[in-house]
Amino acid sequence: MNSQLSEEGGTESNPPTPARNEYRQAVIRLAIGSSLLSSLLLLAFWSLDSAPSGSVVATTVALLFLLPLALLISVAHRPGRYPGRRYIGLVFDIASLTTVIYLGDKILFPLCIAYSWIIFDYAKRFGIRFLYPAAAASFLSFGSLLLISDFWQINSGPGLVFLSFIALLPLYLRNFVPFDEKTSLTAPE
Repeated sequence: MNSQLSEEGGTESNPPTPARNEYRQAVIRLAIGSSLLSSLLLLAFWSLDSAPSGSVVATTVALLFLLPLALLISVAHRPGRYPGRRYIGLVFDIASLTTVIYLGDKILFPLCIAYSWIIFDYAKRFGIRFLYPAAAASFLSFGSLLLISDFWQINSGPGLVFLSFIALLPLYLRNFVPFDEKTSLTAPE
């Protein structure tokens, strides 16, 4: 554990940077991401011609809160290097984004840019080894969205352009974005 000298002259413990990053990611996922995605999902349900049943809405919104809460509790209870938990968080982030975009159709299509944010954020917070898994999960999720969504089948041109962007983003980040030694992208965990 890292220790720093406090103002009173004693030492205080700080969790290592990867643990803080995972905790921050869990808080962001729960506080901002879940609230925003749930609000957007409710907006999408409200504007649909044929609204889904109340139980579908309640279950979807509950899952957007319950899984992030479980991940936050897991991080708080057992901080440390648990790559499986990070991969679960990555899959949740991408799956929830894909679900909200699918259900929101034409209203929420601008949220597609969040795939690139997830790719960059996971690589920055947890290291370069998360760059390609995040990109692959984003590519597969958005690709499946292109196949199953009526809106994206009608608008396949812009969808394929964005799918290409997702595929090329990790190459750009890996080769052309300079990161200093203090960032997680190049520093070992």
